[in-house]
Amino acid sequence: MSWADCALPLVLLWPACALAQQAPTPYAPSPYAQQPWAGAEMPVSCAVRASREVKVAPPVSGVIETVEVRPGQQVAAGDVLVRFDAALGRAELALAEARAADASARDSAATRVAALQVRLARLERALKSRAISESEVETARLDLDSARGDLARAEAELHLAALEADRVRLGVERSVVRSPVAGTVAEALIDPGEAPDAQQPIATITVTDPLRVEAYVPAAEVPAFIAASDFRARIGGAEHGLDFDYAAPLADVSSSTISVFFTLQAPGLLPGLDCVIVAPSRVTGE
Repeated sequence: MSWADCALPLVLLWPACALAQQAPTPYAPSPYAQQPWAGAEMPVSCAVRASREVKVAPPVSGVIETVEVRPGQQVAAGDVLVRFDAALGRAELALAEARAADASARDSAATRVAALQVRLARLERALKSRAISESEVETARLDLDSARGDLARAEAELHLAALEADRVRLGVERSVVRSPVAGTVAEALIDPGEAPDAQQPIATITVTDPLRVEAYVPAAEVPAFIAASDFRARIGGAEHGLDFDYAAPLADVSSSTISVFFTLQAPGLLPGLDCVIVAPSRVTGE
C-alpha cells in the first residue's frame, strides 16, 4: 500500500471535521429575559426629551419691528413673541373704518325711496279721480323701483366696507405674534429688521410640560416590559414616576430595541438628560 493510499482517507475526513468545528451554537435567550422585573434596576437606558417643538410661522408678511422674548425664556400661551411693523396696516385700517362708518349714500338712497313712495301714492289717488294718465303712474313706479335698487346697492357697499374693515383689522391684530403654547423659547429666534418668508419660522417653542421619556427596550423583552406597572426613571440621582404613553410599532434594526415612550411631570427638569428605567413591579392577577 502506498503513502498516497493511506493519506486519502485523512483528506476525505478533514472537511467533515472542519464543518463540525464551525457549526453554529444554539440560540440562548437574553439573560435579562430570565431576570425578575421587580426589585432590581433593569439595564434599560432612556432619554428625557421635550414633548414637542412648535415652530411658529409668520401669520403676515412684512418686517419684524420688535422681538419681545429671548432664547431660554419661559412663555405662557398668549404671550407676545414679536411684533411686525404695522404702520401701513393701521393707516389702511383707519381708512377702511371711515368707509364702513360712512352711511351717507345709503341714507340718501333711503330718503329718495321714501319720497318716491309718497309721490306714487299721491299719483295713484289722482289716477282714481282721472286727474292724471296711467303713464304718469307707471313712470312713478319705475322711478321707485330704480330707487329701491340704488338703496340695495348702497346697503351692499356699506356691508362690503364693514367686511373690508374687519379684514384689515385682522391683519393689524395678527402683526402681533403670540405664543400658541406654553414652553421655552429655543435658540432659533428671528431678529428685528428681518422679513421672514412663509418657510421661515419666527420662533421655536419647546414644550416641556409634560416631558417625554424615550426608553430603549430590547425587542424580545418589550411584551413583559409593557405588562409591568409603576414605571419610574432615575434622572440625575433622583427617581421620578412615569406614565406609559405608547410603544413604537417598529424595532431599530441596528440596536434590536424598541422605543417605549412615557410622559413625565417634572417642571424642574430640562430635556436632553440621560436616564435609566427603574425596574417596575409586575401586574399580578387576582
